[in-house]
Amino acid sequence: MKISDFLNNELVDYASYDNLRSIASYIDGQKNSSRKILHTVLKKNIKDEIKVAQLANKMAEFTQYLHGDASGVVVTMAQNYVGTNNMPLLAREGNFGTRFKPEASAPRYIYTMKEKYTDSLFNKDDEPILIKQEFEGDEIEPRFYIPTLPILLLNGSMNCMTPGFSQHILPRNPDEIKEYIKLKLNNKDTSNIMLTPYFKGFEGSIRQGAESNKWEILGKFERVGTAGLRVTELPTNWDLKKYTKFLDELIDKKVIKDFKDKCENDNFSFEIRADQKFLKLPDEKILEKLKLIKKESEQYNAIDENNKMRLFEGVHDILDSFIEIKREYIQKRKDYQLSVLKDKMNIEASKYLFIKHINEGDIVINKKSKQEIIDQLEEYERIIHKDGTYDYLLNMSIYKLTLEEMNKAKESIMTMKEEYKYLSSSSVEDIWLREI
Repeated sequence: MKISDFLNNELVDYASYDNLRSIASYIDGQKNSSRKILHTVLKKNIKDEIKVAQLANKMAEFTQYLHGDASGVVVTMAQNYVGTNNMPLLAREGNFGTRFKPEASAPRYIYTMKEKYTDSLFNKDDEPILIKQEFEGDEIEPRFYIPTLPILLLNGSMNCMTPGFSQHILPRNPDEIKEYIKLKLNNKDTSNIMLTPYFKGFEGSIRQGAESNKWEILGKFERVGTAGLRVTELPTNWDLKKYTKFLDELIDKKVIKDFKDKCENDNFSFEIRADQKFLKLPDEKILEKLKLIKKESEQYNAIDENNKMRLFEGVHDILDSFIEIKREYIQKRKDYQLSVLKDKMNIEASKYLFIKHINEGDIVINKKSKQEIIDQLEEYERIIHKDGTYDYLLNMSIYKLTLEEMNKAKESIMTMKEEYKYLSSSSVEDIWLREI
């Protein structure tokens, strides 16, 4: 193979595929592997505890996963300590890691299942309108899901690198995202909603950096008496072991005198003794010296609805784009449901009329051939075919031809008419607001 052919063909194909594996979609916030896990959990309705290792194996078989053990992806989707997911899609039973020690236990010892709210985030009524995918003749996960809220912004997607692109999007506050969407759907001003990064349970602060995509995550400390400080929160990149090692290094460098580790229950607390020169430094300088400032630069790249890389201008651009495609798919779902309801009403009306005309003697079935009955049915315009035949009527049990069953069919038609009327009069905005 010529080097030019490799660079222009093989390398390009690899880079494109790696983008799909490593960069999350702006629509459902998932990468290929996590979407396969989500698909398995939703389709198989995994609401009872299952070992993480077993779920990973089940997913690999169900979705034709070709890239080894996905247990780590399952763990990542379930983690909920500060700095991970604001709204994890999977529940946890066992050690999935903590702020003190992020490492989870072995996947054969910990359990997971669908979170209680996952079904409300991923409406099962969307299934017929999703873009289907096949692999070697088997149906696998859809190209993307259409969640009620943008998972990419709820949980973030950080430190994702591929050839030519990177994705680093910090998580946002679910309440702010909901409020933004509600205002948009009601055509109201959203300029007051800043969508500042948010980590559930984080007690520090987050401030804007020098540019719109730059942020600073600040820990917390307080001055204790005249000889010490108490650090009560760390930026999200620190765990207990790392920060303890860092403080030991500060002692070796004679920056501080000593410290006491008072951390417990996943809450940080370090009592630090230092000389007066250090203690008289401004708060900002102490934050820098104790590495309580973590600087972040967001990269707003994401996979779009066509499996192409899309470069967004910022979080608001991502959210506005999500709102646009969510509207489109709610309309598709509404149109599909109305079509299904109309077909069901027509079939139920046919059943009702069939039973009614038999009971009134207009249609005679005794001592008649199948074709003679069909000829009678053809005279009634509102008695329709189903899959090209009248078999759904002709195969009805005798007790289904009673007056009681006729009245049940009538009630069913009335119920469906009310449902059809309610759905047809509901706007896309109404439907989405109800789901939120």
